[in-house]
Amino acid sequence: MSSKGKGVAVFVDFDGTIARRDVQLAILDRFCPHDWRRIFLDCLAKGQKSRCYLPAWYRGWKVPPEEIIAFIDQEMELDPHFPSFVDYCQRHGYHLEILSDGLDIYIAYVLGKEGLAVPYKVNQVDFSKQGAAIKFANASSCSLCAHCKTASLQEARKDGFTIIYIGDGVSDECPARHADLVFAKDSLLTYCEEHYIPHVSFHTFQDVIEQMPEEAFLKEIPSSPPK
Repeated sequence: MSSKGKGVAVFVDFDGTIARRDVQLAILDRFCPHDWRRIFLDCLAKGQKSRCYLPAWYRGWKVPPEEIIAFIDQEMELDPHFPSFVDYCQRHGYHLEILSDGLDIYIAYVLGKEGLAVPYKVNQVDFSKQGAAIKFANASSCSLCAHCKTASLQEARKDGFTIIYIGDGVSDECPARHADLVFAKDSLLTYCEEHYIPHVSFHTFQDVIEQMPEEAFLKEIPSSPPK
């Protein structure tokens, strides 16, 4: 990422934020052969995050990818206002990027189905007769997160961008600490309240559009990590 002068970079979570439901959890409820909720809570209780529970969730999966896609096609839908938000960012010249701890198999499919050409960074999954294998192309150096969303924010910071982050859950907690402006809902909203992180609450992307600050205000935000 590079910038010509100071710009605005908008980073958005996918599951439960762009997608109205958490797609990954819906897939787990339908196909996971393990007690994925117990695995999730056990990892969190140990102070661990997705680098711990994602491999355990998908270990031994032998579900054909076509079956997963068929399920997604029937069950999943995006926030109906997200396409308008994409257009809003394009009209304002903002860099927009999706950062997800989810999987490429469904994020690429859903975006393609909706005709949305938005760049994204996600975890990758390979399916074979031996089972599913997760690849972490963007893993964190701290070994907690399968996808280090904060690294993308730090890169944008070095390039002089003012950073907006939009999310709803556990994987959004760390990047929320490194953004200039946070739009939060669900558990991320609670996290921001408990840790005194300045934020704006939202329900849909129409709320985000209506509450986006004026560009002149964004340009006044110092391009340095918040304390």
